[in-house]
Amino acid sequence: VKATDLPATTAARREELRGLEGRRDSLRELEEGFAGLSEGQQLLLKGKAAGVKACQTIAGPLSRLIRAEAACERAVEALLGDLQQGLLIPTAADALSLIRYLEQEGTGWATLLPRQGEWLAQRQEASHLRKALEEARASLGPEVAQQIVGLALEFVKGPAELQPLLRGLLGDGVIVRDLPTALTLLRRLPGPVRVATTSGAVLSSRGPIQGGNTIAWSLLSRHRELEELPAVIARVETEDEKKKRLE
Repeated sequence: VKATDLPATTAARREELRGLEGRRDSLRELEEGFAGLSEGQQLLLKGKAAGVKACQTIAGPLSRLIRAEAACERAVEALLGDLQQGLLIPTAADALSLIRYLEQEGTGWATLLPRQGEWLAQRQEASHLRKALEEARASLGPEVAQQIVGLALEFVKGPAELQPLLRGLLGDGVIVRDLPTALTLLRRLPGPVRVATTSGAVLSSRGPIQGGNTIAWSLLSRHRELEELPAVIARVETEDEKKKRLE
C-alpha cells in the first residue's frame, strides 16, 4: 500500500466499522424488542422477564436455539414458517399453564413447543424418505440430481434434547436448489413430504405451494448474524490498528 493511500484506506475501514457496529446495534434492538414474534409470544417473554411464575419455564424461541447451514437457511426458515418463533418449554403441562395465562390476559396467540412428550419419543427420522430420496437421485439425470441438496434435518444443528422435536418439525423436509427439481421430487417421493428450495419456496404433498419474499421469517439469519458480527468487528478493528501504525 502506498503511503498516499493510507488515509483513504483508514477512513474506509473506519466507515466500514461504523456500519458494522450500527448493524449490530440495530439487530440487538430488534432482539431486545422481540421483533418478528407474535403478540402472544412477546407477552409471554415479557412476562418471563417480569418474573411471572407461569412464564418462567420458557427457554426462548426455537430460532435462538438452533442453527442452519447458511446455504440452506432460507429453506429451513420456510419449512418452519411461524414455528421459528415457537417458544420452547419443558412439557405439555407447561404449555397448558401458558395458554391459560394468555386467556386470562385476554390478548395474544402463541405457539408453544414442548421438548418432552410421549408423542415426541415415538417419532423417528423418516428412513423411508431418505431411501426414497437416494433412489430418486439415482434415477434422475445428473443435471437434475445435482440440484438436490438433501434432507432438511441434515443441515440443522441444535441441542441433543431438541432432536425429537426437530424430527417432528422437519423430518418430512427435503431441500433442493430450484423449483423444477422441487416439483419433480414432489411427484416421486412418498408422502407426507415437503420440498423447499434454497430461495425459500415450499411445495407440499398435502397440496399447498408457498413462495415469495421470506424476509418476515428471517429469525434464524438474524440470530446467526448477531453471533458472527463481534468477530467481524474485531477483525476490522485489528486491521485498522495495523494501518494506523503504518501511517
